Amino acid sequence: MKIICALALAILTSLGSGLVSADEPAFGDSGHVAISVERLFGYAHQWLSEDLGPTTSKVSSNTFSFLGGGAAAPYSSPRVGGDIFVARNFSIGFAGIVLHRSSTLTAPQGQSLDQSITLYQLAPRVGYTLRVSSRLTLWLRAGLAYDHNSTNSGAVTSTTSLTAVTVETPLVVPLAARAALLVAPFAEFGIDGSIAISSMPAAINTTATVIGVQLGLLVFL
Repeated sequence: MKIICALALAILTSLGSGLVSADEPAFGDSGHVAISVERLFGYAHQWLSEDLGPTTSKVSSNTFSFLGGGAAAPYSSPRVGGDIFVARNFSIGFAGIVLHRSSTLTAPQGQSLDQSITLYQLAPRVGYTLRVSSRLTLWLRAGLAYDHNSTNSGAVTSTTSLTAVTVETPLVVPLAARAALLVAPFAEFGIDGSIAISSMPAAINTTATVIGVQLGLLVFL
């Protein structure tokens, strides 16, 4: 998370370099690279389905997240992305995150419990840009997302793995030379997943579908 915040700060610092100039490359020009920090904050609505044998549990919820705080929906954690334009308007790229947190919980009786959370996400993608106006670009992207979350609380370990097909339509809003704001509506259509808990004899089949809008920052090199 510190790396993501540092990259976001670097992008914000670059905003002082001036407005977009005619000498700068247009977003989507071949051979250039976009580096982004994505899903920094925004809204998501999720549908979680769990196969419990004879029955299926379905739960929906709404979440608002800021820098990964709160109960962020699956696939909605802040992440770093890199995309190269292999031809004019055509991009291939990858986004991801690796995060580890550890804490000690103290019960009212004075007992302490060590807890650790490990999260990583892998999201390859392809994209195509459409010029909306002289300053605005719509960046159509599609790919896959794999979200893995493991929690260890004393003798109990739970692991959730989710896979989804991703569709995103970020609006690229220039802020300064080679720097832009990303306003990104997205949908993650769950296709596979499981929840494994060490105290249970078998894993639970699950899928998560998420739609929402998230904001991020981008530099174009």
